[in-house]
Amino acid sequence: MAHISCFVALLAAVVLTPLSTAQTTYTHTVHSSVVVLRTGERSPWQLGNIRTALTSYGAQQAYDAGTSFRERYIAQNGSARIYGLNALSLDSAEFYAMCLDLQYTSASAQAFIQGLYPPYTINNTATVMLDSPNVYNSTFVEAPLGGYQYAQIHSASPLEPNIVYLDGSSPMTGICPNYLISGSEYHGTSEFSATDGSSKQLYNSVGPSLLADVLPPKEWDYGNAYDIYDYLSYQNAHNASASRHLSDIGNNNGQGSILSQLQWLADQEQFALNGNLTASLSSDPSMTAGIRAIAGRTLATKILGLLFTNVVTEGEYYKLSLLVTEFEPLLSFFALASLPALNSNFRGLPAFASALVFELFSATPNDTSAAAYPRIDRLWVRFSFRNGSDPSSSPSTLQAYPLFGRGPSQTDIPWTEFVSAIESIAVGKIDDWCNVCASLAVFCAGFNASLSSTIGAGASSSAARHSRWPVSPPVAGLIGAIVALVVALAATAAIARLAGLRAHAGSRRKVKKGGAGISVESVPHERVGSWELKGVKEGARFASLRRPSFEDDGDDGALDLGREAVKPDEREKEEEEEEEEVEVEEGEKLLAPTDSAGSGRSRGWEACRRDFVSRETRDTNAENTGGGEPAREAKRSEEHEAEKAPHRSTGSLAIIYYAQEYPPPRLVAYP
Repeated sequence: MAHISCFVALLAAVVLTPLSTAQTTYTHTVHSSVVVLRTGERSPWQLGNIRTALTSYGAQQAYDAGTSFRERYIAQNGSARIYGLNALSLDSAEFYAMCLDLQYTSASAQAFIQGLYPPYTINNTATVMLDSPNVYNSTFVEAPLGGYQYAQIHSASPLEPNIVYLDGSSPMTGICPNYLISGSEYHGTSEFSATDGSSKQLYNSVGPSLLADVLPPKEWDYGNAYDIYDYLSYQNAHNASASRHLSDIGNNNGQGSILSQLQWLADQEQFALNGNLTASLSSDPSMTAGIRAIAGRTLATKILGLLFTNVVTEGEYYKLSLLVTEFEPLLSFFALASLPALNSNFRGLPAFASALVFELFSATPNDTSAAAYPRIDRLWVRFSFRNGSDPSSSPSTLQAYPLFGRGPSQTDIPWTEFVSAIESIAVGKIDDWCNVCASLAVFCAGFNASLSSTIGAGASSSAARHSRWPVSPPVAGLIGAIVALVVALAATAAIARLAGLRAHAGSRRKVKKGGAGISVESVPHERVGSWELKGVKEGARFASLRRPSFEDDGDDGALDLGREAVKPDEREKEEEEEEEEVEVEEGEKLLAPTDSAGSGRSRGWEACRRDFVSRETRDTNAENTGGGEPAREAKRSEEHEAEKAPHRSTGSLAIIYYAQEYPPPRLVAYP
């Protein structure tokens, strides 16, 4: 029997050893991560007499979050170190930060970065190894506050397009009217009426003692569920008297925790306003489908753009990105990614300092060089969530969840599938957002052919009630007046053009320079007609940057009064002929081969941009490819559309988003 046992053991070893050694082991390397952080605790938006600002506890929450992610991504023993990320100092090429232009979001970003990259000092003996900015007269100069590091933080205000990425619904400013109108329609549903009626007693129980000074009794209802919870939650944490009142009310009425019930109502209200994927405006259901989740759709565009930039630059840019915003984009993304089906907590408000985490990583065989950026087919994306309400939560315990209805074990998504899934829900271009929202924002004036002026009273009152931006009603009215003036001027200019009038007859050509998405235009000036340049050589026409004054012409008193006046028709004809000659010459220059690496790259990227942005325009103009005037008209139309393209393409899908950030270092295969 002993011999048989030994034989069986030997046979098992022979059979199993090849199987174990034949298995290929893979190394998981994180190349980029996008952290979407909800702001730390702040004072209430609406109620109370305290200006909305980040609290000291909220700053500590954001700082702790930054520290925990440092332990995960940067520390020597980090569980998911980002390959190549500088461990000591901030590099704006590697680290990207963006927040809303509000005190508590920018302060949250600063606190997070303090934890992510704390101050550090270096011994003077190491100065020979430092970059020149840290050395003065061969001596290391420590930054203020013990080596504090100053990060570049991009901010987004309601007056610029970037606002849509972090606050696509923009309830604080009302620049997305269709979102507000859809929200007001929710107030007329049977679901709202039922919840409003059943919660009336709860709000009346807390109103007399806790809300009387900040809210009229007629507004103690479910329609203000979030504002009431936001205010009382703050009072419970910062006012001992209010905390006792809440506890006593619950005990006396046998209702248990009053604050938990108020939070449940706020969760339900906000998920209905931000997570309903089927809601639309009854007036235009096809255009406004999913309007309530618009904040998550624009956030998805930003996330994809940041990860895509890392892929295209092969890890050079945006190794770690931070986006600081409020709860609406997070709640909308939960719904779009089908997360509530996995966990009902995703139907509720994320706690302060909670974070969505998107990690781009590769799984490569151990024999593959770590220095080489992996192929597209070896890139994966993992989504995780960090609960800010748990102060003990660390990045090592980040909870991963499958996105878009995938199975529980499919938390890792191939990069190409992730791109397709995000593009299916994202609002890729600013003009699309403007049209879906029927926005009157200043930056939308160039996108919308007609701006809607039929914003309901319900939407206006909702915007005022939920405003979190420091804009008073008079200032808001002034902004509205400015927008109206801009629209009126645009309409006047269009009418003038149709009537053949011209305020300036400057050059119609705009030569693109630099990176894609940026145009360099000449400053409008008083027209110097082509009839004045007869006989002047082409190269000498623009030799002087200043137009000579009539005082410098040296021919005072030498006017030829007998000279025949130039007829208007002849002058106009000569101007048009001159402009056509210049356009043809410049077109030949742009299309001509060049030996300059920079020029060649810019010209090639411009062609790439036109391929994505002006495809429909070129298809339309393809019918006019004959000779003579039709060909020139087709060319002018195409150039006109191409001139508008950089503005239209702001914030488009990943390829165009990257085009605006950096010119391509080299071609990278992308499916």
